[in-house]
Amino acid sequence: KEVAMERGNEETLELFRRWWQRIGNGKEVSRELVREKEEKARARLLEIYSYRCIKENRFLQPRSLTHFYYNQLKDKQDENRTVLDIGCCVGTDLRQMIIDGIVTINNANGLELQEGFTKVGFDLYEDEQVMKSVMQIANVFNLEEEGSKGWNGRHWSVIYIGSVYHLLNEQDCEKLTRVLFNLLQPSGVVFGRTGGVKTYGDAQII
Repeated sequence: KEVAMERGNEETLELFRRWWQRIGNGKEVSRELVREKEEKARARLLEIYSYRCIKENRFLQPRSLTHFYYNQLKDKQDENRTVLDIGCCVGTDLRQMIIDGIVTINNANGLELQEGFTKVGFDLYEDEQVMKSVMQIANVFNLEEEGSKGWNGRHWSVIYIGSVYHLLNEQDCEKLTRVLFNLLQPSGVVFGRTGGVKTYGDAQII
């Protein structure tokens, strides 16, 4: 099987080094250690739900780094910026944004439907005491009626949503978009990524 460390994912290693330094974890980060943690996490995650990003070991890759808007956020840092990561899985991208100075811990939230995913994330990064108030459990579709109130009493300047839309049918995609719009501040931005196909109707919901 293919794992991120075997593909030479230096971004993952660097994330662990910088994150552990930030939270005061004195462990030495090695390729072997991260590979072992990844394999154990993958097995636990697959017991909860076999999303493609888990089966293909993408959950430890901070894939938001490849988005053109990421560098714009990084280059124009704002201590008042708020970031909401919807469908955050184990929270890799949100941790990357924090160490890159895009958002502070106090201004960040990750929303995840599966509580087990966030628990795996805490064990992976060994940071439950730091991140337990940041990673929260919610079904985003339940926010449609209350979206005007925001989430956690605030509206968000940036919403990141990675690899979620392609899991939904057309009706739910429209509903999700309305929720995101209602959660944003005026002039707020949604960015992210999703799977796609060349021909309409060819996709499977996975």
